[in-house]
Amino acid sequence: MFIQGIKTQAYEIWEDLGHTAPDTIVLVAGSGSQVIGHDLAWHELERADAVDQVPRLVMVQPASAAPLVDAFAKGADDVEPVVPAATMAEGTAIGNPVRGREVLVALRRCNGLAVATSEDAIAAATRTLAGRGLWAEPTSANAYAGYRALRDAGQLDGTGTTVLVLTGSGHKCAARMVEVFGG
Repeated sequence: MFIQGIKTQAYEIWEDLGHTAPDTIVLVAGSGSQVIGHDLAWHELERADAVDQVPRLVMVQPASAAPLVDAFAKGADDVEPVVPAATMAEGTAIGNPVRGREVLVALRRCNGLAVATSEDAIAAATRTLAGRGLWAEPTSANAYAGYRALRDAGQLDGTGTTVLVLTGSGHKCAARMVEVFGG
């Protein structure tokens, strides 16, 4: 039922945007549950004629633990397990996602993109968000790091409505936040 619960994120976004779909949604992934949940919810809304389009989903993983990004880039149907290296985005350091095949299918169904980010980019994203009043843990802030990387590469043009899902507060990893901010 966890995936069914994740779907509520998409429904809340739909409600918050006046019962419309954004053009793009950026999600971090470890096991990829958010990708699967959003894919299911947006396609349900499309079948119900509640949205005109399914948003493009963007999946972000830290480069030190990016088996889903690697599989997506290769056009693979399955994920090759990896041994995750240390990352400040520890909530997504999953080397063998149980639902890897489902994540890849969902991402492709949504005309998605996948990107891996460096530790420096994750730290910079965490600091940038904090400067804007969003105290997001590095795992969540990685959504912004991925968004910036794709913007810089010209894969996202910044037009339309883009939603970055930030699910974790910096308060839950105080020691990690001290590292990011050099305290």
